[in-house]
Amino acid sequence: MPYMSKALFISAMSFVANPMLLPQMLTKYGGDGKNFCVVNNFALLHTVRTARKKKVDAAQFDYSSLICHGIGGDFALPSTYVSYCEYTSKAKMPLAPFGSSWGQAEVTCAGTTAVPHHVKTAKVIMVHKEALAEGRVQVLNTYEFEVGKKLEENQEGLWMMPAGAALMGMEIAIVNPDTLELCPADTVGEVWARGPGTCAGYYRLPDKTEETFRARIARKKGEDADEEDNKWENEKEFWVRSGDLGFLYNDQLFITSRIKDVIIVNGKNFCPGDLEESAHNASNVVRKGNTVAVAITEIDVDSAEASAKKKESQLSEKFTDGQQVVIIAEVRPWKEVTAEDAELKKRKQEEVYEEVCKNVREAVLGDHRVPVQGIYLVKVLTSQLISSHNFSFIIFLWNLCFLPFFIFCVCENRKGAY
Repeated sequence: MPYMSKALFISAMSFVANPMLLPQMLTKYGGDGKNFCVVNNFALLHTVRTARKKKVDAAQFDYSSLICHGIGGDFALPSTYVSYCEYTSKAKMPLAPFGSSWGQAEVTCAGTTAVPHHVKTAKVIMVHKEALAEGRVQVLNTYEFEVGKKLEENQEGLWMMPAGAALMGMEIAIVNPDTLELCPADTVGEVWARGPGTCAGYYRLPDKTEETFRARIARKKGEDADEEDNKWENEKEFWVRSGDLGFLYNDQLFITSRIKDVIIVNGKNFCPGDLEESAHNASNVVRKGNTVAVAITEIDVDSAEASAKKKESQLSEKFTDGQQVVIIAEVRPWKEVTAEDAELKKRKQEEVYEEVCKNVREAVLGDHRVPVQGIYLVKVLTSQLISSHNFSFIIFLWNLCFLPFFIFCVCENRKGAY
């Protein structure tokens, strides 16, 4: 007898207003079924942040019916993953199905996932920052979630969340985007995919279709050829070029950035998301997850001295030597910040913000050895930020007013029909 499914959705607007709807619905519709839930990184972060703020006890919820708790739609941050698992551990959440996925419009709906491979739990890895900036993968440490076990900090390391292994029938290859040759193991390259989940092309865009959906791996000849080259020597199927950069480790895909988003400083490649994470962790005044790192080749940066003198003069510096990094960060409401830290009430707001800028500069420089040439602090709901991890909270809210967008889906697989 075939399995039937029932899908339940929460509107994004309802979720933003009350993120506890996620655990409430998982508990309410758990029953005896086998359920799966798919959310993005923002949903996990918003749920945990609200639960801690309102002191909601996770023991009142029941996640025991889950056979899959997937993360999709944007980059999954290891810190968010650990915080969410720690919180939901009291809700009887099984760790077996928790994992991330990767996919895009051209690779529908997903090319990789941890779910069908019955991974015990997502194994987060720590890679060497300097090596990653040079396109090499050097694993320093691994992590599997346990209650009370935190991510170890390492000044030279960067924690990364896997996007799972290839789905049944799908193939994933890491290819040099310039030479179109297969990348050696432990090397960052463009993610290529092929299989039943790939699309045929773009509607009425033949040139773009040819470039993206008709890719072939350039095989090495003679002594330079290896087993992988020989494996695809007579291949007839095309590959889809994703435009994402990543690497494979233990058959698990790790996404580092989009090719177009990479920031190149002094000949080294940096993922904007890594810089953003360092920036929002630099100060409690900055809203978590609401930072944007952008690359510019020329910028006018108003000096703090000019602002302090009520703009009596404007001192600008030109930066034209390659790409430069600028950080845009949302700051939390002043009343909210001072309510948590009474000491800040004794200080001037401008003084605190100058310290925030200093801390952000030092954090990014210390973590990645990248100088920050400009920092812009913006208030909540005064700008539309789009971080490299997909939608930031502000643009997310803005789009919700007009677009039907779902946060998660719960399915109950049972024999028979409803």
